[in-house]
Amino acid sequence: MFLSVIQGFLACSAQEPVSFSIEKDTVVVDIATLREDASFPDWKTVRLVGEGSSNVHLPTIFPNVETLSFHYTTGTRHLPKALDQLPFLSNLSIEGTNITDIPLSVSKIRLKRLEIAHNPLLESIPPLPYVQNELAIHHNRSLSALPDTLGAPKSITKWDFAHNNVRRISAPIQEYNSLRHVSVAGNQILQLPSEIASLPRLESLELQDNPLLSLPFDEESNNRIMQLKVHNLPNLVRISNWEGLSNIRSLSIHNCRRLRSLPTDWRPLKLLKKIRITDTNLSVLSLKLEALRNLESLAVRSNPNLTELSDVSLPDAMQNLLLNRNALRDIPLAVSEHPNLRILRMDENQLRTLPSGLCQNDRLLELSLGNNPLYDLCGEQFQMSSLYFLNIQGTQLRTLPQSLALLPNLEILSIGSIPFRKAPLHLANSKSLRVIRILGTADEYSERIKKDLKAVLPPTIRLEEI
Repeated sequence: MFLSVIQGFLACSAQEPVSFSIEKDTVVVDIATLREDASFPDWKTVRLVGEGSSNVHLPTIFPNVETLSFHYTTGTRHLPKALDQLPFLSNLSIEGTNITDIPLSVSKIRLKRLEIAHNPLLESIPPLPYVQNELAIHHNRSLSALPDTLGAPKSITKWDFAHNNVRRISAPIQEYNSLRHVSVAGNQILQLPSEIASLPRLESLELQDNPLLSLPFDEESNNRIMQLKVHNLPNLVRISNWEGLSNIRSLSIHNCRRLRSLPTDWRPLKLLKKIRITDTNLSVLSLKLEALRNLESLAVRSNPNLTELSDVSLPDAMQNLLLNRNALRDIPLAVSEHPNLRILRMDENQLRTLPSGLCQNDRLLELSLGNNPLYDLCGEQFQMSSLYFLNIQGTQLRTLPQSLALLPNLEILSIGSIPFRKAPLHLANSKSLRVIRILGTADEYSERIKKDLKAVLPPTIRLEEI
């Protein structure tokens, strides 16, 4: 029974000893100290470390190794010989070396998992026909091409090719029907083969951080993808349709600064629960979503040119609607009168007035309208009886309606630094208010408003500086 960490030396004739340590079930060996007459016959898990290198005959040193890793052996420019003669090797990791190519001998090994990662000078990898379960080739910044054979087609379940410099996938993708997880994130890929979206067992596809011109999905696509992230695709101008994504539950589109158009027919996404659309070039967005009966949350934020929401129809299940930091001028009727909406955030748009339907919405719990050029708050028709939180800071309001003090559930009111004509002293009559948030550092006029409020507010209402 070994201790969790044991350090020691293994004598090798009259030569310098082998430096090693034991970490649980792993022997960790300084690669520079390996000698041909060293022997670790009992160890199945071996990690080679250190800044040196070695070209010893590994099968005689580690005859029973099953898991072997080169872990940041930065002095390694060529892998040791005879890796393919390790009879029990099933997991191989080549990480943090300075090799320029993977030797052909590696392609002959029947492995469960092969990882080739963080090798900054790596340029060439041979065909890999015998990797059975997982192939992870990632973070090799000089690698611009992958081999045409990427594991055993009938059994491999995971490809991780993230953050290389790969320009295309040339393997016959349609043969890899067991794939469940594929990542090509962080490469230089302009076009993905459409076959990748028709892998019948595919559950996740990571394609972010590529100069993709289009997405690979079409009406022929058949997969099990449940979450799609369309992130950081600087060349993507439009998405033509939502076909081939009938199983997704979550859709996120982020930082696609040239994206101008999304499909208007959302019906193929029948199982969708969450939508997030941020940092695009959209100016008009169709939200005809009533067919998406599972949709609970919609976030459309930080789209600086988005001025219009068209054909808005929201499913009954919708509860959270986040529309902040766009350029919207109006709140659509279908939003203001939605029967089950609980949270509506529309900060930092171009709203000047509110629709009457919103003013009398008796279901909404949170309404955030900060930093809009809003000059009217429904007059005395503000009767949102369920409202718990209201943010109107940074607006152009001059007065607050008397009806605010009568709302039975309003507990938090954020007014920031509104240029009131006079302090809204009637807020002191509220039976529900607990916190009024006001700007902490303000001009002399605002300080007077703050002072007047403090003079009349009861102890049950706290004035909180922000």
